[in-house]
Amino acid sequence: SSQEREVLLECLRAHLPSEYRFMWNVLRWIEVGNDTPLRLSSKVEEIYGSTMDWNKDQASTYRGGAIGRLGELGLITRSWKFRSVTYQVESSWESLPHPDEVIE
Repeated sequence: SSQEREVLLECLRAHLPSEYRFMWNVLRWIEVGNDTPLRLSSKVEEIYGSTMDWNKDQASTYRGGAIGRLGELGLITRSWKFRSVTYQVESSWESLPHPDEVIE
């Protein structure tokens, strides 16, 4: 339910701010066109590879985790064409509280 989603997101924001910020960044990156696993993993590696010293495999793992959580929360959907997936951001994400810092 939307109430459960709000509670979970607020818990993330309050107790795991770096995870909340990462999820928020992933939503923003999808919205601006990094909407496939390859594009999104490249963006994660580009940003977090330098700041958090993540390698390609770590970037892919963190991307997959964020996509799973965002999907379960109903903040993204996936469209499949054969074996290729594209992510779409749901409009409800725009009401999420902005984290203290965002990487564009």
